[in-house]
Amino acid sequence: NRSLEELPNNYSFETLDKLAFEDGKKKTSNNEFEISNGFYTKRVLPVKDQMKDSQVDFDYLSSPEYSDFQLLLEEMADNEMDVLFMIPPVNKKWSDYTGLSQDMLETFSKKINYQLNSQGFHHVVDFTDKASEPYFMEDTIHIGWRGWLAFDQELTQFIKDTSQPKYSIKSEEFLSKDWQTKRDF
Repeated sequence: NRSLEELPNNYSFETLDKLAFEDGKKKTSNNEFEISNGFYTKRVLPVKDQMKDSQVDFDYLSSPEYSDFQLLLEEMADNEMDVLFMIPPVNKKWSDYTGLSQDMLETFSKKINYQLNSQGFHHVVDFTDKASEPYFMEDTIHIGWRGWLAFDQELTQFIKDTSQPKYSIKSEEFLSKDWQTKRDF
């Protein structure tokens, strides 16, 4: 109830975004990464020096998990589930520090979007381009103050959409080793 008192009486994205910005700024005041103070103090600070350039060789483009994901999509399609997917960004200030490639993350986004869209999963919120947006993230990989506000708008549209999805599952393509290791998009 106390938190509700901080909200405006009438819905205004601009007003809420300003509140989210200020809240994020206040709650990330002890670090240069715009990570929530508590998470930074407990989880990042103790290992911060070890994390410098530690993710330079990370690669999310080649993985058997793409086929695992395909099995989940098959189940969703078989059960006629209407699903909203969100692709969150990685906090750019953090990825710059750790050396995690934003280009690789953007290619990952293209790859997973292709896997979804080509089979009829068209409700995809891709926030990859929000990696640098202040207070969009609460920590290194989870959306935060402004991110939840942006997602709320997307969720509202998803709920209003009453059309039924039409899936066209392509297991042969997406359960293959070729797909698991495909890098060019």
